[in-house]
Amino acid sequence: MARVTVSRFVLSALLIGATAGAAQAADKGADYPSRPVSIVSPYSPGGSNDLVSRLLASELSKQSGATFIVENKPGANGSVGASAVARSGSEGYAVLMANGATHGTNPTLYGNRLYDAVKDFTPIGMVAEAPNVVVVGASQPYKTLQEFIDAAKRDPGKLAFGHSGLGGTGHLSGEKFAQVTGTQLLQVPYKGEGPVVSDLVAGQIPAGFLNISSVLAQTAAGKLRVLAVFSKQRTPILPDVPTAEELGIKDFEFSVWLGLAGPAGMPKASVDKLNAMTNAALKTPEMREKLAALGSVPVITTPEECAERFTREIAKYKAIIDSIHLKLDQ
Repeated sequence: MARVTVSRFVLSALLIGATAGAAQAADKGADYPSRPVSIVSPYSPGGSNDLVSRLLASELSKQSGATFIVENKPGANGSVGASAVARSGSEGYAVLMANGATHGTNPTLYGNRLYDAVKDFTPIGMVAEAPNVVVVGASQPYKTLQEFIDAAKRDPGKLAFGHSGLGGTGHLSGEKFAQVTGTQLLQVPYKGEGPVVSDLVAGQIPAGFLNISSVLAQTAAGKLRVLAVFSKQRTPILPDVPTAEELGIKDFEFSVWLGLAGPAGMPKASVDKLNAMTNAALKTPEMREKLAALGSVPVITTPEECAERFTREIAKYKAIIDSIHLKLDQ
């Protein structure tokens, strides 16, 4: 009889402990954020990643009353900042402004990786994106994308395009464009998009595969001509320019995108709360206006949709990088 009593007592204690543990797990992250949150921009101040990070941090702080700050941790094409967030602990008080390098190209480009883009992170939500474009100088004879393709086919390997550097979205979108159109293009790497734009305007290079944000000013001035945008739908920033899809190139989407990623194991309550806060910030007229000035549009998603986007981007770029046998050292 005594054994039965003890067993019942132990069972009751275990049940109480399990219930308390379940409640504690459910509450984990419910008070998030209870202290300042760092948005880690894995690049130097002044670039689009940094600027959007600061816009979002300001809007999140204003709306929530909590403190959001930006920390710049540049190096190794975003890998230094990404690895810092991956090692920051699971609470989610350091989150990464992830992008097409940290969660797109880097996992395939670099053999000696500082982090695992899938296992080391918890996707929170997309933030913004700006489509890539194919652009030519105003003095060039190509008025349409088809004229550009026809010229490339007439002189295989002679028609050159500039891009911001090996392994960037400009370079890889140009390589993919050549593959799907059956052309051979001469790729010319530059150190950044600014020098490409300068040479396009000067007529030193005929074409560029660049981000829309880099070409808006010179396009508005009539010095550049955008032949197509690489997005599913026309962008409101250049509404008269057709998409590659409209012009017969199916599923051709390339952009500079940004999204938030927390460390692995970040509590679901914290993830859901930060996702909701971010989406609310992106819906404000002020945020939309400021993003448009940078050539970007807000992207509102669930954490699950964000995770799917990360997975698609990694797979898409792996296929292109493997096809051209490109490998870079960090």
